[in-house]
Amino acid sequence: MMKYILSILLVFSLLLFQNCTKKEIIIETEIVTVHDTLVVTVHDTLVVNDTVTINTIVNDTATYFFIVRHAEKGSGSNPSLTTAGQARADELARVLGGVHLDATFSTNYNRTKETAQPTATDQGVDVKIYNNNAQVKTTVLGNESYRNVLVVGHSNTAPGMANLLLGQNMFPDLGENDFDNLYIVAYYNDTKAEVFPLKYGN
Repeated sequence: MMKYILSILLVFSLLLFQNCTKKEIIIETEIVTVHDTLVVTVHDTLVVNDTVTINTIVNDTATYFFIVRHAEKGSGSNPSLTTAGQARADELARVLGGVHLDATFSTNYNRTKETAQPTATDQGVDVKIYNNNAQVKTTVLGNESYRNVLVVGHSNTAPGMANLLLGQNMFPDLGENDFDNLYIVAYYNDTKAEVFPLKYGN
């Protein structure tokens, strides 16, 4: 299948929220066509200052994947979160507080499970363990009751999850000290998806 990318500049601007630290945040978008079939709307990165931002993005016509890397970790073979990491995990729960999550997924490591747990506790759901991104995609898209899910991974698997859903390597692996990325992928069907690369926490 012929692979190409067609960009259309400045399709529309989306005003996400007012009355936050930044009073106006405009997200410009472009349309990217991938593999002749999947049309992806790509939004510019913005910093999440309030849950209103997330609420404005989410609607009832897509399955939403909220994808993050684990928060700051300690040392060792299976480290737990540091104090800063726990604070970030709590902040993740806060910024997702206005969105009803149907499931939370984590790899089977202390740092990922501890990142997911505050959100799972607030949402009243369990932390489900997964082995690979393909498993999560199949599980979520195969269950009609899953409309909004959190997926916690690692420096390579978090952007990799977004790339898998979008059908192209749009996002590179994260740096060693990159912990503030939040990828929201709205998956409509095999021909339409939308991605919001966000930043959260300090």
